[in-house]
Amino acid sequence: MKRILLAFAIALSINVLTAQEVEQLVGDYKFVENKGQWPSKALYKADVSFGNVWLEQTGILYQFIDADDIHHADFSAKTVENPQIREQYLYLQFLGCQPNAQTSSRNKTSEYYNYFIGNNQDRWARECYGYYDISYHDLYPGVDARIFEKNRQLKYEFKVAPQGDPNNIQLKYNGQESIKILKDGRLKIKTGLGDIFEEKPVAYQIKNGKIIDVPCQFKLMDGVLSFDLGKYDKDIALVIDPVLVFATYCGSVSDNFGMTATYAYDGKAYSGGTVYGNAYPTPALVWNSTTNITVPNVSNSITTDVFISKYSADGTTMLWTNFIGGGDNTQGTETVHSLICDAANNIYLYGATSSTDFPMMNAYQNTHGGGSTFSVQFNGSNFGSVGTDIFVSKISADGLNLLGSTYMGGSANDGVNYKVTSGNYSTVAAYDSLTSNYGDQFRGEIMLDAANNVLVTSSSRSINFPVHNAFQANNAGQQDGVVFKLSADFSSLMWSSYYGGSQNDACYSVKIDSSYNVLIAGGSSSSDLPNTVGGLNPNYMGGKTDGFVAKIMGDGSSVIQSTYIGTAAYDQSIFVEIDRDDNVYLVGVSDGAMPVVNAGYSNANSGQFIMKLNPSLTSIDYATIFGNGNGQPNISPAAFLVDVCGNVYVSGWGANILQGTGLNGMPVTANAEQGTNGDGFNFYLFVLERNAANILYGSYLGGALSQEHVDGGTSRFDKYGVVYQSVCGGCGGNSDFPTTTNAWSANNLSSNCNNLVFKFDFQIVPDADFTVSELLGCAPLTINFTNQSTDPNGSVWDLDAGGTIIQAGSNPIVLYDQPGQYEAILYITDTICNLTDTAKKIITVYPEVKLSLPNDTIICDADITSLDLLANSFGTATTFIWDDNDDFSSPLNAGGLDSVITVSPVNTVTFYCKVSNGNALCDQTGSVTIQFSSGIIDVMADANICAGNNVNLQATFPSGLNITADWSPKDYITYESPTTGLAKANPPKTQYYYVTANINGCIFYDSVWVKVDQLPSDSVYIIATQIEVVDGGTTILSAMPNQPYYHYLWSPAARVEQPNNQTTKTYSITDDTEFTVQVTNDACTKTAKVLIKVLEFICGDVYVFVPSAFTPDSDNVNDQVFVRGYNIEEMNFMIFDRWGEVVFETQNQNEGWDGIFRGKPLDPDVYVYHLQVKCVDGQENLIKGNITLIK
Repeated sequence: MKRILLAFAIALSINVLTAQEVEQLVGDYKFVENKGQWPSKALYKADVSFGNVWLEQTGILYQFIDADDIHHADFSAKTVENPQIREQYLYLQFLGCQPNAQTSSRNKTSEYYNYFIGNNQDRWARECYGYYDISYHDLYPGVDARIFEKNRQLKYEFKVAPQGDPNNIQLKYNGQESIKILKDGRLKIKTGLGDIFEEKPVAYQIKNGKIIDVPCQFKLMDGVLSFDLGKYDKDIALVIDPVLVFATYCGSVSDNFGMTATYAYDGKAYSGGTVYGNAYPTPALVWNSTTNITVPNVSNSITTDVFISKYSADGTTMLWTNFIGGGDNTQGTETVHSLICDAANNIYLYGATSSTDFPMMNAYQNTHGGGSTFSVQFNGSNFGSVGTDIFVSKISADGLNLLGSTYMGGSANDGVNYKVTSGNYSTVAAYDSLTSNYGDQFRGEIMLDAANNVLVTSSSRSINFPVHNAFQANNAGQQDGVVFKLSADFSSLMWSSYYGGSQNDACYSVKIDSSYNVLIAGGSSSSDLPNTVGGLNPNYMGGKTDGFVAKIMGDGSSVIQSTYIGTAAYDQSIFVEIDRDDNVYLVGVSDGAMPVVNAGYSNANSGQFIMKLNPSLTSIDYATIFGNGNGQPNISPAAFLVDVCGNVYVSGWGANILQGTGLNGMPVTANAEQGTNGDGFNFYLFVLERNAANILYGSYLGGALSQEHVDGGTSRFDKYGVVYQSVCGGCGGNSDFPTTTNAWSANNLSSNCNNLVFKFDFQIVPDADFTVSELLGCAPLTINFTNQSTDPNGSVWDLDAGGTIIQAGSNPIVLYDQPGQYEAILYITDTICNLTDTAKKIITVYPEVKLSLPNDTIICDADITSLDLLANSFGTATTFIWDDNDDFSSPLNAGGLDSVITVSPVNTVTFYCKVSNGNALCDQTGSVTIQFSSGIIDVMADANICAGNNVNLQATFPSGLNITADWSPKDYITYESPTTGLAKANPPKTQYYYVTANINGCIFYDSVWVKVDQLPSDSVYIIATQIEVVDGGTTILSAMPNQPYYHYLWSPAARVEQPNNQTTKTYSITDDTEFTVQVTNDACTKTAKVLIKVLEFICGDVYVFVPSAFTPDSDNVNDQVFVRGYNIEEMNFMIFDRWGEVVFETQNQNEGWDGIFRGKPLDPDVYVYHLQVKCVDGQENLIKGNITLIK
């Protein structure tokens, strides 16, 4: 039995989202517009793998086609008896929807289609375009529906406006055998072709870029499907434990690696990495949507460009992708190491390039500085022989403009961290000291100051790296760290310096404190780093490398203090952070026994350390270690944060994929997103409570097949503790990383790796925020408060007295009926450090303005020449304006307190009045209509009905009037309401009906023409040329009566050649079939039926036979012998004499033997015949017998 899976989701904003997926669908879904080539009910049609999808005004028709028999007959050696094509129609009806909802289409195809169907040119259509996105607007009040393609799947969603009612969405399936809700919440639809399953619906809201789930399940009553939603406030749903906000693959066909990610200030996400081809998705018009690589995959380790992709806050949409780089298919490689946004959400990126034609904009350094051959084989990064420079670039938030771009480098390699003796890193043994883990070659960080000047820290082997106002003007030996500051427009170097000693050194992280001092951190093999004297550890601690941290003057002129961080073994400081008191935090890795100081929480003998130093870098406030206790680093840190409460966050990828050591035994908490380690090569998320008091959160995150990792580079947490992490995932062509509902891409479409970005909210930092329906208004003013805090149920409202609370709770509703200013304050306090966040708004309420006007008036007395119109504000207004234009451009009075006007209308006119107390926000307007008798009564349009049916007769009048209406003639009137003007009639023939109306003493007349069509039931019937046919035979059907202005519709339409003609020929009939014709004139529709039976047919006796005797005596009676029978397609008829000689032969059934052979009559005798016959149904037979010639 076939099974089709449909996933169904709902989202509230209040947004309601439903998504439907047919598991069998593959390819692109183009909905082609209907320009008359299909029946008018169809708005769009999509050809899909399982058949067709038809979008109609009030529903969706699925046409499932099962051609398995035909496929087996065509492509297998197995014989299929009587192969058939089976069809199943399933109609999803939008019950109670707006029948004329407007539709719109987006994402138009570049190609179009022409349809020339049959000889009827009315069915011809030209230039019919396809669309990937169709919307129904106001399908239900406040509810839009959308059908679109995403990630090569068909999606359906409903979006409910904030004041819309999701209960209006009523769905009904038609055409199934049964339908029921299963215990797991899924919907099972049983059809003749198999079972269809809809997944349990998902409801959620998006608030401040976060997806908030709302409980939701199917409800099925009397065959009608709807959605049962759990309790929720107007725009706020449940607050839950740490939430995976979104995770999505990029959906690229080209191999690509994830390296870096950051947040935008509106909750959107940026992700960057390297791509090996030109088949990466580019969903929008941008500055550069084309790679320098011209093939889908140049294969790993040849060359790459950098991609930057921007995602929506919920991860459902890739908003744009830009490519940046130079070179071509064989040379010019870029890697991107760090991203950051400014407050306008422009994106800044730093990385390394070997392209001499890298795009420049307002560049400080326009030309590539050069270098030597460099590649990292395990990372697939081949920079060739040109060498590497640092690049720094800036792209606008909308992706349309390159705002700045420059090289930074000297004549040797810059922007990469490597050991010369490690060669091209083609063996595990090559990974050593500063590059002990995969991706360490591509560390470094970009940062912005308050004026958007750009800080970058990285590494360099050049002895002529651009320096300016440097605290260390020269390379101290081998590889040094570098730190520099560019102006916001990229045109000038504000300061730049080396940082290092006589051995290899590398800078990984940079931050700015409240005094604008610059903090850098990294790793060093040098025992002579600058200005360590006086620091926490003034001397090199031993081992292959130590970590370090240094504080630099904001102008780059000097190192205030630096210190080594480490043990006698391998150690590195990976990230530095600063809290609001300028305390310095480090996260790093170590093979040694890092100290545990003043820490309530630690994991003994573990390889990751977190350390808090005082601002002067002279003492430890606390230090701790975390991990699985195996004495070695377990993760490669990729993002680090200290929040406003002092909690510390770490995101890293686990295990060292070079050695194949799995990530096991890491501390996880009860609320972990993923409590187990999958394949042992996953991401690990960790939150340490302030002052290292305890673990707040620990969780794995990853798939069961692929070794998720980062190819070097930084990702970031925002200030609320939400991590935006770039991942190199799915390597090996897998799609095993847990993606979120409606993710941009749930699949890795490449044969190897895909960049994957996830956004994870730990929901620890308190964030008070709310919106109000109005900040300004006039009494009485009702305000709806919408709580958008991180913990709405744990927040506290402080609302000024003077308002009346209509609804309490986390989203209060308050009525202010007196003018004044009212303060509304929302407090939220976290439970960890009692940190309180506050949000405040001032609501201004102005005095109320009232307005009372006379009722609308009808004039039917010609003697009335003038009227006085009085406006009354009950003392609340200071200005009255009358006008006969609703824009009050031509006042009819003097204004001020002049509230009365005298008018002398000569036809129907409306007068408008506006009153004010000096505050335009509270102005009130109204109108008075003076209506003359002409045109005051309006009757329905002329009607056309079928004899025997009722017609509604309706006269309409202005509302609020005293009305008496009378319809005539009274014959055949079955109902009449004098006060509403409604009557019902059942006339047997065409005639006029008249109405007389008395309205406030005025008499009015009108009439309506009712045309009555005749089409008696017994006049409609069907004539068939044959009511019995052989298997596979046809017949001709004619509908009666035959009138040129009648319309005909035959069914089943698929069984006749011309379903809209009065006469039509059937297609081959293989079983008894009942045909129905629907005959319609203007108003009448009648039907008739005929049953065409299929006779069992044998290609032989008695259906095919030869007479046993004939008498060729020229009396015109039985003078010749013929082959008798119907439905003979081919034949060969031979007659033999007793000696076996052929005396007659024919292949024509109309030719007979007259007993003559070779011109002479033969003697009476018995002759033998052979008849080889093939009938119309394909049957063949050889019939033998005797014929007696008698004279």
